Formats: sequence, C-alpha cells, structure tokens
Amino acid sequence: MGMAILGCKVVALEPNPSTYTELYYRVKRYKQVKCICAACGNKTGKTIIHVTGGDGQGDWIASEYQCNHGCIGQAECKVVTLDELIAKYGKPRAVKIDVEGFEPFVLAGLSQPIEFISFELIKRTPWKTPACMTQLARLGRYEFNFRGWGDHYYMDKWIGPEAFVEWWGVSAGEGDAHARLIR
Repeated sequence: MGMAILGCKVVALEPNPSTYTELYYRVKRYKQVKCICAACGNKTGKTIIHVTGGDGQGDWIASEYQCNHGCIGQAECKVVTLDELIAKYGKPRAVKIDVEGFEPFVLAGLSQPIEFISFELIKRTPWKTPACMTQLARLGRYEFNFRGWGDHYYMDKWIGPEAFVEWWGVSAGEGDAHARLIR
C-alpha cells in the first residue's frame, strides 16, 4: 500500500473473501483507499477463484495463461472490468496488475490508454507476456522496462514491445513489466 502511504487515491481489488477481510482491516485507516471484494477481468459477472492457502498468495482464476496448481478449495467471486472501475472511480494515472496469469483478461477489459501500467512476469508463464503486449498495443503506443523484486529498473532506457518480449525471454528473472504511454 505504498501509494496509499504517499496519499494517492487507491482502488484495491481482492477476490478471495478471507483475504479481502484482512486487506480491508489493514488499510481502513487510509480514507483514500477503496477496497472491493472482486476480481478484475474482461467482462462483468461471476467466476470461480481457486484458493491455494490461507494467505491469499497465488489464488487464481483458470485461464490458458496460468499454470497454477495446489488448489485446496474454491470460492465464487464477482468480476468487474477496468472500464467499470474507471467509470465509477475515475481514470487512474497508474494500474498495477498482479492476478496470477489472468493479466491479459484484465487488460482486455480496458478500452482506453492509461499512462502507466505494470503487470507481473514469472518464468513459468512466458506465454502471457505477448498476450499482454497485444492488449496494450490495442490501447496505444507503450514503451517498457522491467523491475525485479527490488527497487530499480533493469534497463537504462525504455524499449518497444517486441524488444522487451525478446529481452525478457532470455535475460530477466521474475518481477514486473512496467509500461508507460508514449505521448
């Protein structure tokens, strides 16, 4: 909740009801944070989330872009789109997506460019990266950089989507792709 600490308005989604409750109580002191018990996807509705453990880490919605396993249970959850969230809460400057392989679907639920978007990249799901690039290309021209689990960017300069996919495929570890809109 680093952005909340800095005073930014934050809309946080958590689809697992037990993890949502924990998140809600952790951030309720920040008046500018809105917590929603829902998943984000390409269309409104309901879906099943596969629950992996008590901490919510690694819970997932089945898609061709993930390869999770170890499900210990399931829960039904509401699904909203980024477009719906924008209509209700306003257009953000930044969106952070960490949805265990469901990232291309989240981006498919967005119809307008966002200034800054980050999404998780992990080696066991390399096939989702080109799908995310396709969704971002539909929205506008983006350039990319990579941040591992630390605080620094790996590259000195931002690069185009094709070069980024090639670079990450041979060079990078796990972390987040950072996309910024070219103006």
